[in-house]
Amino acid sequence: MFDYLGLLGNEGIPLTAASSADVLQFVLENKLSLLTHDKDMIVMLHEFEYSVNGQPLTVNSSLIVKGENSLRTAMAKTVGLPLGIAAKLILNGTITTYGLHIPIVKEIYEPVLNELEQYDIKFNKQNI
Repeated sequence: MFDYLGLLGNEGIPLTAASSADVLQFVLENKLSLLTHDKDMIVMLHEFEYSVNGQPLTVNSSLIVKGENSLRTAMAKTVGLPLGIAAKLILNGTITTYGLHIPIVKEIYEPVLNELEQYDIKFNKQNI
C-alpha cells in the first residue's frame, strides 16, 4: 500500500509540503479521490448494554447515509451539515449557550438532530 500511495519513491511531492501531514494529504487526495461517478456510504451501529433494577437491556442505534455523487458525499453531509445547522441555530438565537462545548449539551444536539432529519440523516433505534 505504501508503494501504491507513492510513499516509497519520489512521486512528485510538491515543495510546498511543509510537514508529513501535508505529504500524506497530497498523496491521499491524488490517489484516493472519488471519481465523478463514485458514491460513498456511511454505516454506523452503536450497541448499548445497560441494566435497570438488575434487568439487562440492550439498545441498538443505526445510521446509513448514502452519498449522491463525488461532490455531495455522505461524509460531507454528516460532517458539514451538523456544523452548518449549529451555526445557523446560534445566529438565529435558538442555541444561546456560548463557549466551546462537545456536542452532549441538550440545547445543542436536540435542535441539530431534529433538523438533520430533514436531510434523511437519522439514527434508527431498536430496543432488544
